[in-house]
Amino acid sequence: MDDQIFNQSSLAKAIFEPNSTTEKLKFGHLEILEELGRGAVGIVYKVLQTNLNRIIAIKTMEKRCLSKQDIARFRTEGKIVAKLTHPNIIHVIDFQETEDAYFLYMDYIDGETLDLYWKDHKIGWLEMADLLRQICEAIGHAHSRDIVHRDLKPSNVIMTKKGRPYIMDFGLAKVMGNQNRLTQMGAIMGTPEYMPPEQAQGGDIDHRADIYSLGAILYEGLCGQACFSAATSLALIMKIVREEPIPPKEINIDVPDELQDICLKALQKQKENRYQTAEEMAKDLQAYLDDATEYHKPLVDIFEEENKNSFRASQIQKKRRRVKTKRYPRTRKIFPSSQVDDPEDDDKAITTNNGKIPELSQSQMGDLTSKDMRKIKNAASRRSRQHRKRNSQKWWQIISVAVIVVIVLVILNQ
Repeated sequence: MDDQIFNQSSLAKAIFEPNSTTEKLKFGHLEILEELGRGAVGIVYKVLQTNLNRIIAIKTMEKRCLSKQDIARFRTEGKIVAKLTHPNIIHVIDFQETEDAYFLYMDYIDGETLDLYWKDHKIGWLEMADLLRQICEAIGHAHSRDIVHRDLKPSNVIMTKKGRPYIMDFGLAKVMGNQNRLTQMGAIMGTPEYMPPEQAQGGDIDHRADIYSLGAILYEGLCGQACFSAATSLALIMKIVREEPIPPKEINIDVPDELQDICLKALQKQKENRYQTAEEMAKDLQAYLDDATEYHKPLVDIFEEENKNSFRASQIQKKRRRVKTKRYPRTRKIFPSSQVDDPEDDDKAITTNNGKIPELSQSQMGDLTSKDMRKIKNAASRRSRQHRKRNSQKWWQIISVAVIVVIVLVILNQ
């Protein structure tokens, strides 16, 4: 990076200048293209690095808005993610500090977060399983470096247009074995909907907290809703600690049994009962992918139930319109009701002409209703099919006998 830029702090001043009217901010080799997101104390920008002709993302945090813990976490995030080299984790390029702000340089991923991706795309069960498998393998890589994410959720997973997930935002990550605490005992850090009971109660956590979060993400993907929800954070935490999740198949009956079992095992209250490593969960997901030769059901869009209902209604309307287009003359019946309504009587009445419609006089034809004609035609077609079937069976018997005779003669001649 261009150190001269940051020595003057011009980039920081321009970014955080509230009255700036510059359309495109250019500083050395950097050109700010647009703002990607904004949080309580930080902003993420899409930036063009002109000397290398590449797009990167810059996460900025203004010092005056930060506490000492926030500053320590931001520095920790840069150091932590720099250690991780995995195809499903966003790569950190550089970290810079000026008089006014901190800057974290990362690869730019053109896509959308997982929660939006689910709403915009129809996800099949195999794609769902493969997506979670990739996330599990990425988290397993972080765990192998003694790093716990602590804030896994769909909005912290970004999806490319080709459907590849990238984990981001390690701002709350914890380094196992690190004696320097950035979070006080009893403090709750993370997003309640995806945190395990021990984290919701402010207790000490390990890598198995991320396993629970992976299960919560999978649950939302399978059911189209969070595992637990409540009007207040306190009520939500009480549910997470005390209540069991509703099995996904009770919400979406099409959910495969294998994916439900994987999800519920990851969501166990006691961390000893969950998957002990992310690799174990990824292995079960891969086993499901290996066993499944096709989607168990057609592609489902669990986030657009109204569209499914409207589609069914339109199909019913089309069927009704097709029925209405059929017109039959209304004529007087000549058969007794018992004879017309009994299919067996229909078969007895129509036994001539080798399954063809019996010959009737013009007056009799005129007296038949459309229902009578359909019964006559159906019975005749049944007779015709049976006649063809019997003939084909006879021919196969003759052919079989002939083949046997030929075989016997060949054997005798030898």
